[in-house]
Amino acid sequence: MKDNSSQDELVKDVFPEESNLRETLLARSIRVSRRRHALRQARFIGLAALLALLVLYFRPPHPPQARTGSKAGVPTGCVFVHTEPFPASAIATTRSGMLDAALEREQPVEIVETVPGNYHLIGDAELLSLVGPHPCALVRVGPNSEELIFLNPMDSNGFPMN
Repeated sequence: MKDNSSQDELVKDVFPEESNLRETLLARSIRVSRRRHALRQARFIGLAALLALLVLYFRPPHPPQARTGSKAGVPTGCVFVHTEPFPASAIATTRSGMLDAALEREQPVEIVETVPGNYHLIGDAELLSLVGPHPCALVRVGPNSEELIFLNPMDSNGFPMN
């Protein structure tokens, strides 16, 4: 073991007012260590509070709450909806037999088959422009299949083209 008495004497000679240098240095280092620990804790608490404030500031707003009532027999939390019926003038009605009168014919419909040759396909607008002022309708009878129906039975026999 070393003999520390010579070091102690030297310390007493250098610092005559402080005879307990080791105790003083130890107490000072403990005080500095506690202060650093307190600063770290304060910094952590400050950052946590700042983060909480930022979350509260930038959170999305709450959706508006619906009115709820608590009348007798109605559970709380239910939303009341008020509706009004349409006026009679806004309702469309149909009667049976309206289309049958338009589709009645005296002669059966003749089916025309197209043979390959010199022809080109025309669209709906072109077809309807060919019949001119004669009332007619294009009726869809299937996918990609329409039928031209003349509403005047006399027009189905043919009419002069202008």
